Amino acid sequence: MRSLGDYLKIMMMNSNWSHSYFQWLIRHRRSFNLFILLITIVSVFFASHLKLRTNFSELLPKKLPSVVALNEAAERLGGTSLLSIGIESPNFESNRKFVEALAENLKPYLGNSIRFYEYKYDDVQEYIHKYGLQYLSLENLRRMTSDLKSEIEQGKDEAIGLGLDEGPSVEKKLTSNDLENDLDPQFRSYLKYRDAYLSAKEGKLLVISLRPTGSSLSIDDSVKLVNQIETLIKQMNPKSYHPQMEVNLTGSVKTSISEFQTIKQDIVGTAVLLVALILITLFLFFWSVKLILFLCANLLFAVAWTFALTEIHIGYLNTQTAFLGSLVVGTGINYGIIFLYRFLERRRAGVPLVTAIEESIGATAIGTLIASSSTAAAFLSLLLAQNKGL
Repeated sequence: MRSLGDYLKIMMMNSNWSHSYFQWLIRHRRSFNLFILLITIVSVFFASHLKLRTNFSELLPKKLPSVVALNEAAERLGGTSLLSIGIESPNFESNRKFVEALAENLKPYLGNSIRFYEYKYDDVQEYIHKYGLQYLSLENLRRMTSDLKSEIEQGKDEAIGLGLDEGPSVEKKLTSNDLENDLDPQFRSYLKYRDAYLSAKEGKLLVISLRPTGSSLSIDDSVKLVNQIETLIKQMNPKSYHPQMEVNLTGSVKTSISEFQTIKQDIVGTAVLLVALILITLFLFFWSVKLILFLCANLLFAVAWTFALTEIHIGYLNTQTAFLGSLVVGTGINYGIIFLYRFLERRRAGVPLVTAIEESIGATAIGTLIASSSTAAAFLSLLLAQNKGL
């Protein structure tokens, strides 16, 4: 029983389609080559405008309830992007002066590139000192009440000159530090900062935390914000506040830029390595530089067209599709290799050039069509998957 492929092959052989197709290409070769060149130039233009998004959220299903809730929260709260500025020197007073000056210079950016910033928790400390005891546990309240009563009784005895042979006694005075130790850890963390500044190392390191505007930042926006802050810091000349002062940036905004550069280098490195290995393998197989250049030209067209369509339809790449170029090269080169091998086979048999090309087209077209259709079907099945990374 013959398959569908057998019937197609017989039909195409009987209609002598390969001869007609090749003759059409010969007659219109200049127009055809010009058309391919123009399409490729336009494709390169579109492909060069592709953006790369490294956010993990780009890989998540958009309609998943948790993702929808996360996006809604990000829109209300402004996202989770953070840029921290660390000011470090041996002198706390120098650090304090620089932080205050920097905070003043950041005010013009509020509402534009910065949603808000914080560097001092004096209002939080004031609130904790006033109302922090209301958040104590019942056990700590009872113990504190007992200690206070004991201290009051001891004070009365001392005031009237009586001894302390009877009644409760305490070995030390109840201080504010004792009260703070009973507070919940989340409150105590705000009380440890020197003079209410967001600090560490006993004030040798002060920090300003910035929240950018928008629910999420693109790489271009992140780079722009970092450049603005770095320019502002350079203009302020931290060394004029203290010779050993160092000011550095960190946080998710800064990290995203580093991650972007790393992924970009991985893409280029992977692509270069893949192409080099393919070229070496092809050379060892064909022993012909001319044929390898021919294959590379066809691959260039395919990759350019693929990324151009990606730019038009999607507009960006994520951390998975960023390696699409290597995928296209590795998959797309198979069809050219099959055709060239059949062509060389016919030429070694003494078949004339034109006839060898015609026969090679006719002999490989059905197999190439079936193979490419199977590959396309495999990738199209990803449209049904929840993970939209690819």
